Amino acid sequence: MSNPPPIEDDADPTYSHFAHRAEFEAQLARFLAIDVCGEPSAADDDAEVRLVNSLGAILDYYLPMPGLLDPALDNIVPPLMGALSSALASGTANPARLARVGRLVNWVVKVRGWKAVGAYAAGLNGRADPQCRTFPRRSRTSAC
Repeated sequence: MSNPPPIEDDADPTYSHFAHRAEFEAQLARFLAIDVCGEPSAADDDAEVRLVNSLGAILDYYLPMPGLLDPALDNIVPPLMGALSSALASGTANPARLARVGRLVNWVVKVRGWKAVGAYAAGLNGRADPQCRTFPRRSRTSAC
């Protein structure tokens, strides 16, 4: 599998804002438009993997300064959690496509941190139940 091309940034490398926000949000919109319950062709499958890797490369660019993503989290986390919740609730999600949604959610958590992302998940008001049921319980004090 080939690696996504490196992120090119002509700006000063001093990380002052989420410079790739428009690019990220456009790619995220393309990703969220994919029917998670549909069966992808081999070409679609490869394109979706490349899209997820491209989104991940943008996120990884901000690992040194993850707080720069904060102004965009409203446009990133709720749609991703909504897609994950809908896919799990449907019961007919394509496993490969569902895994890609989960991988992207995990990538956001890796870069921004579980506390920042968890604050958005808490706002789902019960819609997070399908996500919680997919994970094994670890203790009686588990949030799910």
